[in-house]
Amino acid sequence: MDYNAIKNQYKARTQLDALATGLSLTTKSVREKHQAEKNARDAELRQVRAEAAREAVMSSLVYACRIQKNLLPAVDTFKHAFSDYAILWNPRDIVSGDIYWIKNFDEGTILCVCDCTGHGAPGALLTMLVVSTFGMIVNDQNYKEPATVVRMLDEQLSRALYDSSKDEQNDMLDIRDGCDLAILYIPKEGDIAAASANFPIFICDGTEVTQIKGQKIFVGEGKITTDTVKTTFIPKSSNNKYYISSDGMFDQRGGPRGMPFGYSHFKKVILENHNEPQATILEKVWSTFENYRGDHPRKDDFELIGFRP
Repeated sequence: MDYNAIKNQYKARTQLDALATGLSLTTKSVREKHQAEKNARDAELRQVRAEAAREAVMSSLVYACRIQKNLLPAVDTFKHAFSDYAILWNPRDIVSGDIYWIKNFDEGTILCVCDCTGHGAPGALLTMLVVSTFGMIVNDQNYKEPATVVRMLDEQLSRALYDSSKDEQNDMLDIRDGCDLAILYIPKEGDIAAASANFPIFICDGTEVTQIKGQKIFVGEGKITTDTVKTTFIPKSSNNKYYISSDGMFDQRGGPRGMPFGYSHFKKVILENHNEPQATILEKVWSTFENYRGDHPRKDDFELIGFRP
């Protein structure tokens, strides 16, 4: 074979190799393109499914919120009990672990303001249990004395939450379900009777704000006895305004140093605006709270009730 023939043969082989390489690269490119398109379709499908799941959860929570709001007392119940009142009830996550309950009698009114463990759906489930139990104690068993109601509520909740087998109890040793609360009995004549588990009660007379600390007890474990919880009597005056709030306001961080809102900001607002209607006072409390919170995320549910007997 002469030189030209060898050269032509080598050239032809080189062209075939280049063609094969080109075909291989083209095939790889097509395969990668198809895979990329498949990945994009899969990602889009996952996003659609995630969005559908999120919408289903949100729809359920919104419906649950409607149910929870229906558990809250009617406005007329408060109008019958107080000459002036206002309520701030603002869940962090659509549904709330905070709840309030009121019942009027011929001789007075019993009011419960409660903060269940957790927020969102878990807290909301507990509020339903608390409301039904509280109604049974007050309506069916006719208990009105605050310390007795707290003790009975603790007993009933512990039965509902922890009445299980030993194995289940061992699994729940790290779970502490229950609530903090304040229960007030406001008679038409005489002083207000109150029992509180970790809830401060504030009294503002226009000159100063007095704070009554709650007892360091937890409702729901079945450990409260007659010696543990006490009823405190608070002087009732036509000039006094009374406030009860869950810790969702006081524990909220904000301000330039990220510190808790605390009691001082709250006391300042209610004292400076004492002569305003309760609705106006609570609006100013909320705006002060939100301005202080700034860009910090909400830590908990918000619940505040202010009233004048």
